[in-house]
Amino acid sequence: MNEPLSAPHGEPAARTVVLVAPDEAPSLACNAAAAIFSFFALAALEYVSPLFMLGFSATMESAWMLWMELLPYGPLANATLGMIVLTVVAVGLQLFQRHRRFPDWLPLALAWPTALALVGPSALEHADDWTSWLVLGALAALVFCSHWLCLLLAREAWD
Repeated sequence: MNEPLSAPHGEPAARTVVLVAPDEAPSLACNAAAAIFSFFALAALEYVSPLFMLGFSATMESAWMLWMELLPYGPLANATLGMIVLTVVAVGLQLFQRHRRFPDWLPLALAWPTALALVGPSALEHADDWTSWLVLGALAALVFCSHWLCLLLAREAWD
């Protein structure tokens, strides 16, 4: 690691920022704990979200009912797929963190604008249903943030 910058005449710098990122590969146990947590959180969200998503718009209600009729095991399949996606994104961020050091809170801060930017085009396309799309983006950011926080807590517990 490089030496921190110092002021002239050998005095220490007034403010030094040192980012510490793990040099080892992402832990399988930490990622498994975060994946299990995300699976149960997504499964619970799949059962609870129709209760408040149906009140936003008729378009979302008809789409939600069609989705539930097509997949009898929809909540568990969606929770499994979401868990896999979140784990792949988290492992990618951990590998990127090994090479380009950034603070652990940065993915939490970037999750909200990223999720809202992903659902933004759909919200603009369906202008009468934009609130349901914003709620959907906020739920996606919330699930990712809870996955990342569980990963950080598991990393702290196993270190």
